[in-house]
Amino acid sequence: MLHILLILLKIIGIILLASLALVALLFILPASYKIEGIKNKEQSYLRIHGGWLFHLLHFNMEYSEELKYSLRILGLKIFSDDTDENADDSYETFENDEKYEKRGRTEDNDKNMNSVESDDFIKAGQEFKGDNIEGKALANSQKNLDKENVDERQSYINKEESSTDEENSDLDYKVKQLIDFVKNIWFKCRKLFGKIKHKVRSTKHKFKNNQKKFKYLIKYLKSEEVKTAYNYIKSKTSQIVKLLKPKKIRGKLEFGFESPDKTGKMLGVIAVVCTALKLNMDNFQIEPDFENKKFNGIIRAWGHFSIGVVGVYILQIYMKDEVHAVIDKFN
Repeated sequence: MLHILLILLKIIGIILLASLALVALLFILPASYKIEGIKNKEQSYLRIHGGWLFHLLHFNMEYSEELKYSLRILGLKIFSDDTDENADDSYETFENDEKYEKRGRTEDNDKNMNSVESDDFIKAGQEFKGDNIEGKALANSQKNLDKENVDERQSYINKEESSTDEENSDLDYKVKQLIDFVKNIWFKCRKLFGKIKHKVRSTKHKFKNNQKKFKYLIKYLKSEEVKTAYNYIKSKTSQIVKLLKPKKIRGKLEFGFESPDKTGKMLGVIAVVCTALKLNMDNFQIEPDFENKKFNGIIRAWGHFSIGVVGVYILQIYMKDEVHAVIDKFN
């Protein structure tokens, strides 16, 4: 009994030590990333790849004509776009379809050959039987002619009697059809007006409810609870952005719009963002063009961050009472 308890304690201790070592690695070893991009008239290319723990965890994303991405852990693919595998499957199904079509063509040819042989055999048998039956057919033909003359006379008399009845029945049928048509139109008009009335009432009711909700939402967004939650999230996200920002940036950017004022506004936005994030732009050139419309550039950026510290900031945002209250209200 004691031996089993010792084994269980050893297993629990190994699991705890492994989890503590993993948490320590998350804080000690930083994750690194690299961004490369080119934009001009001929091509548009962007690549983002990063790794952690000597690239045992590796992420790669590329975009040129289509988006490609993959995540690998210990060299094993966890998720990706899987475009190549689907192409192989479609090629195999196309080959199988061609095989089935060839088999179907050969089977159809065999059936046609057998049907031609059977038709020739039947025609030969019918010709042989026809010679024996000719004599009997001549004797019965005269009797059939007399019967046909009598039947024609009787059918002529019946047609004259039925024509008068059909005229009367057609008139009654047309009157009934007209009455049914009027009833159908009246029923459809009533149904349409009922739907319109119901739709107007429902939209009016929804508008009143949405108006009440909108007033309540504006009033709640102005409350102190939302303001404290917003300020806390803003401060933590700014700290996360400072950790994630690239440490080195190299490249060149040339841009211009149709009107010079838009180009000036864009240049001001770039300056504000760079100063707010405190980016090192010594090796990055920005050349605005106030006369021509263009957008060309090349960029290379490197950076690293601690996964553990970013995780702690996200947990702090999630565990804040005011943030929880705001999420519950919106839900």
